[in-house]
Amino acid sequence: SGWGASRTSGALAPERQSLARRGVVFSSDSEGKETTAAVATKKRVPKYERKKMGGKPDAWNIVFKELIDAGLGSLSAKDASELVGGSNAVMVDARTADMHLKISTSPSVNVSYLEKSKPGKRLFFDRKAVAKNASFLEEAEAVLGSNAKGKTIIVYCYNGGTIKNTITRKDGSVIEDALRPGLDSVSLRAANELIKAGYTNVLHLEGGVSAWEAEGLPTKVSEKWNKKRRADDPKAWPNVHASLVAAGIDSVDAAGASTLAGSGEAVIVDVGSAEKFEKEH
Repeated sequence: SGWGASRTSGALAPERQSLARRGVVFSSDSEGKETTAAVATKKRVPKYERKKMGGKPDAWNIVFKELIDAGLGSLSAKDASELVGGSNAVMVDARTADMHLKISTSPSVNVSYLEKSKPGKRLFFDRKAVAKNASFLEEAEAVLGSNAKGKTIIVYCYNGGTIKNTITRKDGSVIEDALRPGLDSVSLRAANELIKAGYTNVLHLEGGVSAWEAEGLPTKVSEKWNKKRRADDPKAWPNVHASLVAAGIDSVDAAGASTLAGSGEAVIVDVGSAEKFEKEH
């Protein structure tokens, strides 16, 4: 497509330079014709790379692997509701007590995995105000007690997170993204702690209480919280979720996104903060 002359002269055509910057690798086939292979690439500041992917036991990449090795199962809000309705499961909210009081599945119990920390102390998710609850397992034992015997423990938080590296597209097809190490969440970390403590009947609620509410399932909501967010607020997550479903928004894996961007058919937009963008994109 006009790149051959540039190769002969030792220069890169503007289009080829653009693709190269996006991580597209150029090679030649058996007939000497140049071909391209899109490679999903990621830029990280070296210091941030060491910090994020370190060997600390609470690093997400380690927690993610532990959950995969343990075979943690996830279930939808509807399936969870059926289990709870049949008295075969107990819903455990792993968020802080104040968040549980704002909105929770009904029924459910609260065992906070995080707690408000001392000034300057921080742990997960870049949150300066929370840290791991050192008494989480003791509180879980006290709250669950005999309820945990013979029942499935379904752990949830607000948005749920995921350990799946697959994406289901709107046409029903499923694609695997090997570069996607799930999505960190409070409930996944709490589930991991319970599993490591010896609980064998733990499941994870996909989509959290947001998915539960979006399905129209029973919730317990504080009057103050309900007034603040208003059911008609277009920014309330259940309404955003419903809008995305109605719009039929599709998903793409990392390799697919790289291919589209490399072909010039798409642009990848990072909507995170400028600071995080500089650290990794």
